[in-house]
Amino acid sequence: MNALRASLRVLLAAPLLLASPAPAQDVPAWQPSFPRLFPSPTGPNGYEDLVMAADLAHVVERNHLPEQGETLSDVRRAVASPEWRRARALLTSGLTKPVRSPRQRVSFSTEFPELAGMRSVARVLAREIRVRFADGRVAEAIASLRDGLRMATLIQGETLIGGLVGVACSAIVLKEFRSHIGQLAVQDCERTLSVVREWLRLPDGEVPAVLAERDTMIRQLLDARADPAEAGKVARAFLGDEELERDPDEQPELVRRLLSDPVARAAALDEAVRKLEAHYARVLEGLRKPFWQRRPVELEPDGSLSGKLCETLVPVLSKVGEKYAFLRADVQHLGVEAAIRRFVWERDRAPGSLGDLDLGEMAISPVTGEPFAYQRTGERTYELPLPRPAGP
Repeated sequence: MNALRASLRVLLAAPLLLASPAPAQDVPAWQPSFPRLFPSPTGPNGYEDLVMAADLAHVVERNHLPEQGETLSDVRRAVASPEWRRARALLTSGLTKPVRSPRQRVSFSTEFPELAGMRSVARVLAREIRVRFADGRVAEAIASLRDGLRMATLIQGETLIGGLVGVACSAIVLKEFRSHIGQLAVQDCERTLSVVREWLRLPDGEVPAVLAERDTMIRQLLDARADPAEAGKVARAFLGDEELERDPDEQPELVRRLLSDPVARAAALDEAVRKLEAHYARVLEGLRKPFWQRRPVELEPDGSLSGKLCETLVPVLSKVGEKYAFLRADVQHLGVEAAIRRFVWERDRAPGSLGDLDLGEMAISPVTGEPFAYQRTGERTYELPLPRPAGP
């Protein structure tokens, strides 16, 4: 299976807080992404800095952290390493510059080697948050959270897989920060609320990611209409490498027609483009609605070559929407909890309800459309369950 399709399936199947996919067997030796993506770096492109930071973060994880039994001392040494200090400086500089992709176009066979390194950046940032909380440097831990969320936002948009990796990176830093929320003083609550409000003002990444996925598929199908080599890439996405290596007589009839019958191929690909355009129009119409009002938009199987291609290529977009909705819920939930703790500092009691906090839409779960579940359990104690997706 090609890299883009396989990566999408892994990310869509993974829970929201997954740090990275399980390692595959026989993984090739790691190579830095920066020289591959930027053979002639320009300097003003912030993505160059982020990719270089991602390469260094991978080195930090590989060389400075144990595979298991990690201690605070281990983490402290890792975030003090020269590699992470350099990566941190690059991350800071990259976040101040315009970010542009090094790719002119994306296809089914496009690889995104830097995205695994972006998850490494998020994981080391989470460790930096731990150390800063451990040392009482809470304002700096909040700054680390802000940088992690900003980086995760910047890597979204070019592709659906970039969007999903950005969601995963956000979840990594949020999870670590939330585990120390009891250490927030009143001014820290204000700073955390500021970070949450800043994030909520950013454009939502779901629609651009879905549009990028649609455009990639349609462009590839149009290329394959006239070019047998491009048709082979579509067939590879449809079947996978192993099946394509079989004797042609043993391949499914639909694939033989795609590869060897130009007339059937042109007709099927034209029809597939029409079906994809109609399908994504329905999907985008659904994305205008709040998450809790959406209904899954399914492709209607018809047994044709064009229908089979669409069924194979289109990801389960309802899962994509779920991941974006629960990430937004996670960020809003953090803001609500910071506001509750600020209220406790101010009044020396927990609020009777979330209405006492005057948070407006922040207190409304984007998953359910209802206020977050909240219960006062004592004079200064409360319960505020974190929303989680149903299922495994």
